[in-house]
Amino acid sequence: MSDLADRLTQDGGLTIFLFHGVIERQQHRVRNYTRKHLPAADFRTMLEGVGRVGCALSMDDVVRICQSGEPFPKGAFAVTFDDGFENNLTVARPILNELGIPATIYVTSRFVDENGMSWIDRIEYAMELVNAEKLKFPWSEKTFSFATAPEKIAILGDIRAHVKSTPDLDVDVFVSDIFRQLDLEEVRSSREQIDQNHRLVIHLEIIGTYEIPKRPVPDIGPWRLKREIVIDLTHHAGSGTRICSSLAASQQVSQIRARSVLAALAAALR
Repeated sequence: MSDLADRLTQDGGLTIFLFHGVIERQQHRVRNYTRKHLPAADFRTMLEGVGRVGCALSMDDVVRICQSGEPFPKGAFAVTFDDGFENNLTVARPILNELGIPATIYVTSRFVDENGMSWIDRIEYAMELVNAEKLKFPWSEKTFSFATAPEKIAILGDIRAHVKSTPDLDVDVFVSDIFRQLDLEEVRSSREQIDQNHRLVIHLEIIGTYEIPKRPVPDIGPWRLKREIVIDLTHHAGSGTRICSSLAASQQVSQIRARSVLAALAAALR
């Protein structure tokens, strides 16, 4: 388990710790093998450690300091969550509140709008369900066989590597083919994620929003990322920051009340 305190800076910089989810305990052999959703006990231990020696900042603080040109306090850090899983609200938030550490949650608007799961979550779900099977992939003539959890995890690692390094791969078609080969009814939505996104919008005051790009962010390039990261940014005294942001330039994301690191990036790019 990583000691987050070792990653803090003492030179006026900021460390952002990005999480996805926090669960009570790990219940699957294959799903969540990357620990995208951390057990609550581990999450608490991590934040207790960094909270003792670091300076926790809200995104309001981050934006204010970026705009002022001041250095960050020694050991400054911020906590963020990607995608907006319900466990951010039900499991992580009580721990954060108890420790007095603010956090920003980035809701993936496409997941909400399309009631969809991420491509890798869908494949992990399928691999958890089946026993001994075989799969063929477009990048290899080889047939991949698996029966045990370690063998499934090894194949998932290979899938991740190839999909992320193949920007012209149609991920939706690829995932559909996985379900077809495994003779499973395809799953595209998850109450674990979608209903929770709506609940987060309703219950949380601090929310960011972003779209999923059609290809991995590293393939977009820094020039396009800078151009697309903020469409419009306006500040309202006493009412936080309103941001209209998008990583898919053809779609405008609805403006929602947010205190977001995107605002800090926008300020830096001006």
